[in-house]
Amino acid sequence: MKLDVKTLEAAAAGSVDVSDAIFGLEPRADILHRVVQWQLNKRQQGTHQAKSRGEINRTTKKLGNALGSSPAAILFGSNDLEKNFTLKEAGDKDGLEWLEAVPKSKDTTFDRIGIGLKNGTPVAMELHDSFGQVSLLSFDSFEKNPPLKVNSFSFTIPKGADVFNN
Repeated sequence: MKLDVKTLEAAAAGSVDVSDAIFGLEPRADILHRVVQWQLNKRQQGTHQAKSRGEINRTTKKLGNALGSSPAAILFGSNDLEKNFTLKEAGDKDGLEWLEAVPKSKDTTFDRIGIGLKNGTPVAMELHDSFGQVSLLSFDSFEKNPPLKVNSFSFTIPKGADVFNN
């Protein structure tokens, strides 16, 4: 079998004779598929030792800063909101003073959070998520740090539940 030889610039550079016994064979799609899959799998270095969901009974993971840039941090977190949010006044609306909180972290589902205050107490929140949806929350009886008895809450880990440590 005679094949044309080309340069890197695609100009003709002559021809070469090759054996029909080797170069005349029909390519096998199943073998090509296996080789391509092998090459693609080799690119994913490190994932070959990952466990599947069925191989894991329990998971523990530190929460880290998960609460830091969430709406829950505004209500229940520390007083250091400026660490996790960029804050600015958003004016008066519906008889409330509004504060806008924009998360500093890029790893959050909220673009911005509006906090409606009455006499310094949160009574409403507007959660603007990254999909353009707005969730409105209103708080009728907001009580800051109410006294609670030690036995008010008890928690038992359900069988098969994932446990996240802080």
